[in-house]
Amino acid sequence: MVENKPLCLQNGSKIESQYEVSDDTIMFNIAEYNTSKPLIIDPSLTWSTYFYDNTTSTAFTYTNPVWDSNGNMFIVLNTYNETSFPVIDPGGSTYYQSTGGDNGIQLVIMKFNTNRQIIWSTYYAGSQSTKTKYSNQSVAIDQKDNLYIIGSVFYVYGSPSPSFPLYDQGSGAYYETEQGNNRNFILKFSSAGVRLWATMFNKTSGSSSSGLELSGIAIDNNNELLVSGGSYTPPSWNPMPLKDAGGSHYYVSNPGESETPTLHRFSESGVFEWGTYISRGNSGTYCGDDSFIAVDESNNIFLTSAANSSYSTVNPGGAYTDGSGGSGRKVSIFKFLSTGALNWCTLYGGSSSANSIIWQDPRDIEIASNGDVVIVGRVNTTDFPTYDPGGGAYVKTTLSSGSTFVCDGIILQFSNSGARKWATYYGGDGTSDGSEFWGLGISTDNYITASGITRSSSFPCKSKTGSYNQSSITGSKAIVFAQFDINGVREWASYFGDETYYSSGGFAVKEGLCGESTLMQCGTANNSYSFPTQDPGGGAYYNATTESGTSTDVFIELSDGSAGSGGTPGVWGWIGTVNNDWFEPCNWDKYSVPSSTSPVVIPG
Repeated sequence: MVENKPLCLQNGSKIESQYEVSDDTIMFNIAEYNTSKPLIIDPSLTWSTYFYDNTTSTAFTYTNPVWDSNGNMFIVLNTYNETSFPVIDPGGSTYYQSTGGDNGIQLVIMKFNTNRQIIWSTYYAGSQSTKTKYSNQSVAIDQKDNLYIIGSVFYVYGSPSPSFPLYDQGSGAYYETEQGNNRNFILKFSSAGVRLWATMFNKTSGSSSSGLELSGIAIDNNNELLVSGGSYTPPSWNPMPLKDAGGSHYYVSNPGESETPTLHRFSESGVFEWGTYISRGNSGTYCGDDSFIAVDESNNIFLTSAANSSYSTVNPGGAYTDGSGGSGRKVSIFKFLSTGALNWCTLYGGSSSANSIIWQDPRDIEIASNGDVVIVGRVNTTDFPTYDPGGGAYVKTTLSSGSTFVCDGIILQFSNSGARKWATYYGGDGTSDGSEFWGLGISTDNYITASGITRSSSFPCKSKTGSYNQSSITGSKAIVFAQFDINGVREWASYFGDETYYSSGGFAVKEGLCGESTLMQCGTANNSYSFPTQDPGGGAYYNATTESGTSTDVFIELSDGSAGSGGTPGVWGWIGTVNNDWFEPCNWDKYSVPSSTSPVVIPG
């Protein structure tokens, strides 16, 4: 067993420490510290809890958590629990629905305050099945702390008749009321949970579907809502809502492909400004029904999807373009300028696989503060093009071994102008289906963290002082994390728990007011295996035991080192200097301002 040097903290300040061996006992040798106050050694796991949903089954899936400017966290999930999910009505004008629909999946929205207490929990459901999209990009917070959610409804049963709660905010906002099967919706709430907008978004007319599936969401720096998706486009189907924004905006109203990515933009008040198919192929071309979106500081839009290898590329000069051809689907990447013009388009991937079906699927995309574009996902090709930028970057050049359906996670990095900077497989060998990344987060100091699932007992781990470190599993699968700096140098990689799992997302990185970052993951854990829990105190939601049934929902919060977790749980310790601002979060070891009734410690 190898352990890194311990990290010791008191009131947010580092205390020098090292291991000391005395006969057969390993001890901590600690420099001078205040023995009357708590000492934290190796802080990392901030909050980890089982979550009780009053059923014997776990949530069907989660999307990405989001935080408003005050640190309140919103979690949106899908559940088969139609009647007894723990709902909370905070009163006032907050939207509240105590039960779900009559059948199928039910959408639930939850709000946690900065003490991790649930203060709002509600169904948002129609008469039958309602769900958020199975992606890590279905929820966003705008610059005024408004919450956006995209999802879809399925009316697959004969009765009751279709019914979904809609709300027209007026002022020219897009509003569609058609209640047919397999239709998308867009929801908007204030940070207090007041419903501001609820509309269907699927087609322009007629009874048949447009085949549109919304899957990605982002907010630009004009506080406008951007949504990406994918759409089947048979001639007999209705078109989706279209809007030519004019000027140099990319616009295709009648694509030749059987399936294409899509892009949609709404003003801050919900006015539909731009809607287009993204058509780069011919009648034999298809894309995956998921596309994901990110916006940089200059309002350039980056979109990634999956497509077969007959796309036409666009290169503004110096950008990566894939001209290798081949068959099977690849990762597609698009850049639209702030003017709406298509600036760069390429495919990325290999063409050889042990399986008869090629999987090369992006799952999430983010923009670093330096403008770099990072994409994570999964592939099963043996000739996926890796790229080593040097400087110690982590690069795995071959696909892991495993079953016929083995896959590896992937990480791709490009400059803002499309130049390739880093490309690697990430996974471990075994006899199973391998590894895949579903979620991505980049901190303000440009640390890249990928979240995923592995079924390999040899997933490449790397311990990091001050972080949660788990180098092995006893079950058949586990949630995994991998963190890198902006140059691709690996900083940390770890399993989390045994037989832990999530199906399509539930991961995000929270940026703190003091430059620290927190990782948040939602998922499930098998009740027959151990799961590391951590109570942060201060009244946080916390359960240390499993719910009845075979598995239980879990919430996992990790901090890098001591960020926001110093001192005594539930007690705020002052770490600022004399005369610093009492209301500055960075002057407290929790990186948040205590309330008027919070216990505090002010050093002498």
